[in-house]
Amino acid sequence: MCANGGWPCPAFSTEPRPDHAGYIADWLTFLKGKKAIFTAASMAQPAADWLMGEYQTEAITPAAALAA
Repeated sequence: MCANGGWPCPAFSTEPRPDHAGYIADWLTFLKGKKAIFTAASMAQPAADWLMGEYQTEAITPAAALAA
């Protein structure tokens, strides 16, 4: 859900897809459960950490970005 919410999109150059609206709609249905928001929120940071670890192979410093 984080990815489709747009939070890591700039970091991964993610482009919107036509099926994102349906995916978000499914999440909204799921989140109507009383404990669902807490479950989803507790999983969000580990998911973002995993994504960053998978796709970020090296840290890019401002100096390195300017040199490129």
